[in-house]
Amino acid sequence: MSISKFKTLAYSLSVISGLMLVGCHQKAAETPVAANNAPATSAPNETPANATPATATEYSEKLGLYTGKFEPTADYTKAKEAFEKWAGEDAEFEYITNLKDVPKQFHPYLYLDPLYGYYAFVSPNRLSIVIDEMRDDKTFSAHSIAAGNQRPVTGTWEKTESGFHLSGSEPGDDKNDGSFDMVLVADNLAGTWKPKDAAATPKAFKLERKTFVYNPKLAQEEKQDEYVNLGESGLEKNPSIDTLKTGDVENLTQPQIRIIRNFIFARHGYSFNKKDLRLVFEAYDWYVPVSNDVKAELTDVEKANLTLLTRYEKYADKHYDEFGR
Repeated sequence: MSISKFKTLAYSLSVISGLMLVGCHQKAAETPVAANNAPATSAPNETPANATPATATEYSEKLGLYTGKFEPTADYTKAKEAFEKWAGEDAEFEYITNLKDVPKQFHPYLYLDPLYGYYAFVSPNRLSIVIDEMRDDKTFSAHSIAAGNQRPVTGTWEKTESGFHLSGSEPGDDKNDGSFDMVLVADNLAGTWKPKDAAATPKAFKLERKTFVYNPKLAQEEKQDEYVNLGESGLEKNPSIDTLKTGDVENLTQPQIRIIRNFIFARHGYSFNKKDLRLVFEAYDWYVPVSNDVKAELTDVEKANLTLLTRYEKYADKHYDEFGR
């Protein structure tokens, strides 16, 4: 199996999984895959002495959502290249279902596809930062969203020749907290995140400003580039629009129901802390994590469908062997 073929397969497996959007309401974030060296990208630490003062209108226009991914570290890139070289042309590793078949050095970088049970290489976490307020006293308030964690960020800002330099920190009472050093130029926010835990790895990021808009038809229209194919689930209805009935879900497997159920949460920008679900949905550009609690945003149709899906998900799991799934 060629490296390019293996990459294509790994991506498609993630896409298939993406159908099964996961909706876990847990607050604990999953620590990103560890690496030993920090990324090269960083924000400047100094503000030019000749920077012009910012006006209230100028910095108020910078408020809002910025989203993207953490940049791969050198160790991550090296491990991925080694993994692809190890897989090589051998078709035996086209569908990895047992970690014992893979060298231990790659185990931390693999995750199990929640629907089909194949292992795929992880990708760096998505990160969203919402700048909530920039004040005249040169302080700011924001919040970060990544891997199921939503944390407040506070700090100071300075005007630069091209934009703004912001330095801020999360509270520090969570093991995954850290500090941000960022440069905001036009609609792009770039910089580094330094964890409070010295054993963890600093990460770089480049985020783009976006406006999050809930769309109940998102990713379920075949003509869209980001169409989520629900595969062999047999469910052609839209769980965000159509009221599901018993007959629609009673013959689905537990993994299928889990993905369909979480599809609803992903559309609302729910930040998943379950690694497999997070990686499934983060493979899609349309998915933007904006909150770790979206219950208040659910429609009545979605609430009713979630009740039905949850009931059958538990039932399917309990009687899995009985139905030969």
